Amino acid sequence: MPPDHQTHRHRRRIARYYLVALFIAMRIADVLLWFYTFHEMNPWPLLRGLVAGSALATTLLLLSISRRQMWARYSLMFFIWFHVVVFSTCLLVAIEEPQLIFRRPIAAGLAGLFIYIISNIVIIRSKKIQSLAHSGGIER
Repeated sequence: MPPDHQTHRHRRRIARYYLVALFIAMRIADVLLWFYTFHEMNPWPLLRGLVAGSALATTLLLLSISRRQMWARYSLMFFIWFHVVVFSTCLLVAIEEPQLIFRRPIAAGLAGLFIYIISNIVIIRSKKIQSLAHSGGIER
């Protein structure tokens, strides 16, 4: 095997490890956001559906990226930013209420959002994930 082929295979393997790490990080973020949605501070119980849908959608999009679908990377980036905007708006409204503020659910929600933002930065900036998604299934 030429060394160039081994390097390409190694990059794909590392990119898939990144995707597994992102999957685990996003599930941790979903658990934290799920904790927030079940607390009495959450004025919108419909957010539980958004968290469940997010878990399903991000899993499917990560699988699509691993199967070298270029559109999935862009869709995942957009979806994560949408998710962050919705939850950050809800957290800001919950914090603004004059009632007693519970720190644990707010901290859990903020930690979940932070993990999602970091995950999105990795998806945007990682050359290995970008290369894996843009290879388009063409083997050399």
